[in-house]
Amino acid sequence: MSKGYVYVLTNPAMPGLHKIGMTKNCPYARAKDLSAGTGVPLPFEVHCAVFSPNCAELEATMHEDFGEFRLNGSREFFKVDVDGITTSLQLRLEQQVDAYVGEYMPGHRVTTRLENARRDQTMDNLIELAGDMGVDPNDLVDAFLGMTASEVRPFFERSQALALISHRLEVAA
Repeated sequence: MSKGYVYVLTNPAMPGLHKIGMTKNCPYARAKDLSAGTGVPLPFEVHCAVFSPNCAELEATMHEDFGEFRLNGSREFFKVDVDGITTSLQLRLEQQVDAYVGEYMPGHRVTTRLENARRDQTMDNLIELAGDMGVDPNDLVDAFLGMTASEVRPFFERSQALALISHRLEVAA
């Protein structure tokens, strides 16, 4: 296991192209190193970076997640929406940390701001859905909250699948 940073770099000279990489040092120093080459017209900028207990594993997961958007199999550049990369990086880091916490403290997990934001968004989506259906939002939310985990899981799986499809359609457009 190697502690370090997984970062997303952008470059104004390469719009829509983003580098997903890792370093055990400072991501800003890494961006500066990559910018020093004579083949790079403008310096790289750190769009986001996260500290990971296993940066090599997290970077590999990100490369796998966005593999279909990779320009060259031997390079770490991806043509995809940078906000999608950022959200995925935060989510994958949460999953990684939860796995490590669960390994050493069974039954425990870390609740994060992103998870809370997703829960809040789900509630907002339910309220919007209630309006579309012409029912009282409180009734729909109460019905949703009364469901068991096994009843709710397909809703989230469908929601996640639709979000991924929507993201891929936006990228293709």
